[in-house]
Amino acid sequence: MLASVFETYGDLVDQWITFNEPIVPVEFGYFYDAHYPHKVDAKAAVKVAYHTQLASTLAVKACHEVLPGSKIGNCPQLDTSLST
Repeated sequence: MLASVFETYGDLVDQWITFNEPIVPVEFGYFYDAHYPHKVDAKAAVKVAYHTQLASTLAVKACHEVLPGSKIGNCPQLDTSLST
């Protein structure tokens, strides 16, 4: 199924993103109780982080199988408070 996305839009997209800020659901959903699922559960947080990374890895693999040499990855959360 994922390969069809790359086949369909490959000629239109130059750079692909698997996840935007993948740590945010882990931190705010499972450590800080700031948004859904409103849990403080470190074990669940590790599982969510693992499966998010696994999904990203599988998406990168599928992309490169269909579009070798494509630019693809996640978009990490950047701390702009450190910039000058």
